[in-house]
Order: sequence, then structure tokens, then C-alpha cells
Amino acid sequence: MKEMIEIHTVVGNYVITSYSLFVGIAIFVTISLSLFLMSRDRMGIAKTLSLLLIMTMLFLLGSRLLYVLTHITYFSNSFEQAFKIEMAGFSIIGGLVLSTLGGWSYSKLVGISFWKLADSLAPGLCLGIMFARIGCFLNGCCFGIETNAPWAVHFPYDSLSFRYYLSRTGEKGAFSIFSLFRSPGIHPTQLYEAGGAFLAATVAVFLLRKKVVSGISALTAALLFVIIRFINHFFRAQVTMDENPKWFYPLFYLLLFSIIIWMLRQRLLVNEKSKTK
Repeated sequence: MKEMIEIHTVVGNYVITSYSLFVGIAIFVTISLSLFLMSRDRMGIAKTLSLLLIMTMLFLLGSRLLYVLTHITYFSNSFEQAFKIEMAGFSIIGGLVLSTLGGWSYSKLVGISFWKLADSLAPGLCLGIMFARIGCFLNGCCFGIETNAPWAVHFPYDSLSFRYYLSRTGEKGAFSIFSLFRSPGIHPTQLYEAGGAFLAATVAVFLLRKKVVSGISALTAALLFVIIRFINHFFRAQVTMDENPKWFYPLFYLLLFSIIIWMLRQRLLVNEKSKTK
């Protein structure tokens, strides 16, 4: 279900998919809002732009790297595909981890507060993820498992979910004439994650306005997002080119959850100490 928008110019005609359009919106929103919030903290335009460039590159690298590692059998047989540049084959959580580590290293190098930096980036990043997931929904990728829930969605003929579930019709031992024209009712996992990202952005902005100790806003948003990812994992169809252990992502999310909880506790202790002085 790749909705496309045709753009006619004097130079030529261009076709933009809904996915690439929303990814473009996601990048614009993330960078624009982050620049605005970082400018309020007076981090300096040179430091700000260089930081955003570094973190963007690390986000793309980390997203691609985790995707390749979790599909290692496929890429070991077709190694050149790991370096193919296209708007597919990324794992967001890998990009978030690597770009966070890069942001922490950069902040130490140039002498700026990592926690203030994280608070400035969190709202824009969460909203960016929201728009990217809306693009996933329109593209039909990252789809969910079957459900009879009232909010179940059906993707049209020849979409990714249509082809996936049609290939499994024989396995289930049941056949419906509707399976020839659309996917079965499935969880809109893309919208679940988009909603979770919007909630995380809202909470991050609320805490920023409350002027809580630096880091609390970003860590709370990160915690909410990891919880949403963990829950959403069990509603998402596990479509993969590799036989990955089913425990990998749940265990990874639980590890991140534990690290974020520990960091939150440390920042709250800093807040308590500042109040007692």
C-alpha cells in the first residue's frame, strides 16, 4: 500500500511515496524542535549543528547495524546488501542507543551538559518517531498480528501484510474469499507506537515546563517509549529473513528499562540533594 504523491516541476516530475514523505517530515520536526530547544539553552550554533549532524549519522548507522546483526544469516549470504542505501532495513532502537552514546561522548568533549542536551532532544525525537511510524502505517510495513478487535485494520491487495498472510493461509487450514483481496484484520502496531511516541513527547514537554532537574524529562520519555516498544513487540508480526531468538528484543528492552530506571534514580537523588542544600 504505497501511496504516492506526484510533484510536477519545471525541471521534471518526481514521485514521492507516503513513507519517504513522512520520514522527511520526521527529520524536519526532529531537527527544528531540537534546534529551538537547544538555542534556549545557549549551546552555541556551531556546537548545536555539529552535534545534530553527528547524532543523525550515528542514528542511521546504529539503526542499520542492529538490523544487519539481527538478520545476520541473510546478510552473510549477501554481504553487499548490508551497505545498500535505501529507506528500508533499519531498527530504530539501535539508532537511539548509538546516537545517545555519541551525544554523551560529544557533550564531554565540548564541555556541555549531557542531561540538558538530552532534555532538548527528547521532544523533537519522540515527535519524529511518531511521524515516521505514521509513514510506516501508510507504507504497510511493521504490521501487526491478526486480531478481531474493533480497531483492527485491513491492508489492501498486494500490500506487505496481504502477501504475508496470504502465504500463511494454507498453514492455518482455513480459507476466506476476502483473503484474496485484502489482509485479515490485524493490529495497527505502527499507530500504537506512534501514539506511544506522542505520549512520550507530551510528557517530556510537560516536565520541561515544570523545570525538573535536568535529565528527568528525557529519561521519563525514554522509559515510556521503551515500555511501549516492549508491549508492542508482542502485537507485531515477527516477519524476518533470519531465525532470530524470540527472546532477543524483549530481553533487550528489559535491559534498557533497567538502565533507564537506574539513571532516573540517580537523577532523582541529585534533585533531592539540591533541595536539602
